Amino acid sequence: MSINRGIWQKALRWNKRVFAAAFFFLLSWALVFCAGAQDINLPKRALLSKGPFNIIGIDVLASNALAASRVFYTVDGIPVQVLGARGTIFYTGKPVYCQTATVIELDTAGEIAFGLEAAAGLHFFFIFPREYKDPCGFINGFVKRFEFFRNSSSDQKDIPFPAVFEI
Repeated sequence: MSINRGIWQKALRWNKRVFAAAFFFLLSWALVFCAGAQDINLPKRALLSKGPFNIIGIDVLASNALAASRVFYTVDGIPVQVLGARGTIFYTGKPVYCQTATVIELDTAGEIAFGLEAAAGLHFFFIFPREYKDPCGFINGFVKRFEFFRNSSSDQKDIPFPAVFEI
């Protein structure tokens, strides 16, 4: 006994449709599942985008002629400016307690700025645009990475700005 050729062709056509539908369903399900997997909260990273540049004068302080180094970081497309300077620097403002450091919020027009004495005679100034949401997270990540480089650096003249760090 054999299957009639016409019945066999109808069965194959039906099997191709079922196979195509099942394949489409599985592919769609896999794409949806994988797209959801990409939304995992990975830590943000700050990437050094420009610098260091040697400058004279720190913008967020009263008129001054302090020598400093300026770098720019990018976090999710938002630029953040960090200035590092050595010496005795006096500045006032409201203290803000971040996890790894206490910083001083400085009065600025149009930006959010913080000052930090990281080590004896070494100061950092963090300047964020108003739309930046987590200044303390940035400062904490920076301080942790900076401490690592400062402790392992043999040259104490240059300020060891980290190239990348997690926030």
